[in-house]
Amino acid sequence: MSPLPAAPIDQAMAAQPGSRTVYIETFGCQMNHSDTEVVLARLHSAGYQRTEHMDLASLVLFNTCAVRDHAEAKVRGRLGALKPIKRLRPELRIALMGCMAQREKDALLSAYPQLDLVVGTDQFVHLPQLLEEIETGRRIAATEFGDFESTLWPAQRAAGINAWVPIMRGCNYNCTYCVVPATRGKEKSRPAEQIEEEVRFASSYVFMNSQRPATPSAHLPDDVPEQVKRERCTRLLDLQLTHQGQHYATLHGQSRAVLVEGPSKNDDAMLCGRSIGNLNIVFPRYAPDGASRDQVIGDLVDIRIARSTSLTLFGDLAPE
Repeated sequence: MSPLPAAPIDQAMAAQPGSRTVYIETFGCQMNHSDTEVVLARLHSAGYQRTEHMDLASLVLFNTCAVRDHAEAKVRGRLGALKPIKRLRPELRIALMGCMAQREKDALLSAYPQLDLVVGTDQFVHLPQLLEEIETGRRIAATEFGDFESTLWPAQRAAGINAWVPIMRGCNYNCTYCVVPATRGKEKSRPAEQIEEEVRFASSYVFMNSQRPATPSAHLPDDVPEQVKRERCTRLLDLQLTHQGQHYATLHGQSRAVLVEGPSKNDDAMLCGRSIGNLNIVFPRYAPDGASRDQVIGDLVDIRIARSTSLTLFGDLAPE
């Protein structure tokens, strides 16, 4: 993504009147990235083309996260930087979607006069219609929860063999520290026939608690020192890596069907892929005779696992 311009926009580079171009920046989790793919498809159906340059956009859209305050602070910084740009280009439309939008609702419109539209986590599929409504001069916060899962919404995905496939949204557990029930609503599962494949993850996401508004913990004292929080995170991660390494060691000598994604980001001489269970497996990109194996990218191949670290399994093509 191109950074926000630090100086006034070159008007010769600005979006042309009547053009429909969208610049979108996504913060947060995989669910947000999946939502971005859906909203891009919805906007494309309304005649919008994506641009990687904010100064060429007629619509600037931020898909926001509310899990930690740091993610929200980034969005507030983006909105502040857009204020002088909006004065130069009053026709520019600025919109927020995602969990921060759902949590703060129309309070965002009061805090940021440059903001035209706030769209909640179940309403972003209606973004084309909402954009038409704000052309009448209205500023809108559409944050009602709805039946998002009842429709199979198309998604605009990048070329490749990977895709985000959500199977449910929301949560019913109401953990003291967690903002998800307030931002994603009650648990809602997609119909089974819409789900391509369900995978399990042998990994964990660990981070220090960030006290969030709209959660029960917001009314409790934060009595855990930062150093203790860091130590607890480190202990959890170390324990996870230990257990994962022990599990991976039991797989040595076994074969796994692997969907080959492409060259490894860490070693160009290796190919990488994922097996059922989302195991990360790498193997040599070149055969012993030096022949390239790039032709198997995008295919399922059997890999015999030879060794492992706590994060990665290493192997080679299993004998036929």
